[in-house]
Amino acid sequence: MVSIVLLCSLSFKMADSKTESQPGPFKRTPPPPRFPAPLQPES
Repeated sequence: MVSIVLLCSLSFKMADSKTESQPGPFKRTPPPPRFPAPLQPES
């Protein structure tokens, strides 16, 4: 589970840094998360 989150965040960061230099539709409309946000318990 954690690996999925890490992979997603990593790919998102890479895509974000890429679109930073060349602003495009990706910057306006970020892809929806493929997994629920509250994955880990708050406690």
